[in-house]
Amino acid sequence: MTTFQEIYKRIYTSWLGKNIGIRLGAPIESWTGSEVRKCYQPITNYLTDYSQFAADDDANGPLFFADVMKYHSFDDVTEQDMANNLLNVVSYEKGFFWWGGKGISTEHTAWLNLINHIEAPLSGSYKQNSKAISEQIGGQIFSDCWGYLALDKPDIAISLAEKMSSVTHDLNGTEGGKFVAVCIALAWHIQDARELITTALAYLKQDSNYAQLIREMLDFYLQYPNDPEK
Repeated sequence: MTTFQEIYKRIYTSWLGKNIGIRLGAPIESWTGSEVRKCYQPITNYLTDYSQFAADDDANGPLFFADVMKYHSFDDVTEQDMANNLLNVVSYEKGFFWWGGKGISTEHTAWLNLINHIEAPLSGSYKQNSKAISEQIGGQIFSDCWGYLALDKPDIAISLAEKMSSVTHDLNGTEGGKFVAVCIALAWHIQDARELITTALAYLKQDSNYAQLIREMLDFYLQYPNDPEK
């Protein structure tokens, strides 16, 4: 029987790993691999010694979006329930997200839709916001929590992730959210990374660009399995 201590430890180590990645990657966001290697190779520690590290939506999202499940069950929670929770935990254009403006920042655009009574999932849809806005990476970044809440229950994880991702994203943006959540849910029992990714891939829309990209990445890895320079 799985103990609370085991569940706690595995979620904690996963969450710690994500936050290490946030802290490590923030100074080089949008850099190419060759640019990173040119400036920092080899990387043996954090690249910048911050005296303070500001709140980051990569962590804020998974932490606070899960609050909606305090008041709803897996079966009855809706996209609009999740949208209402977002409005409750996100300050008025302060902190949490990048507030880059309507039609520029995906989350800002969806948030403005919500406060102007455009309900989810239309709030994040490509028909409302355009494909360029709706397919950004936020849906993927914010979805860890649904995997943690549904360990070894990928169908529940993917349902929750799809609902929350659709508040702010659509199409491939939503597929990314589903993929991360189902990977985390499956990782409770699947330890091999390739098997995990292949299994999670089966839960996505197979004709989506996102699924095609995952297949291409797997093929590329099989061609160069021990070549980090690639």
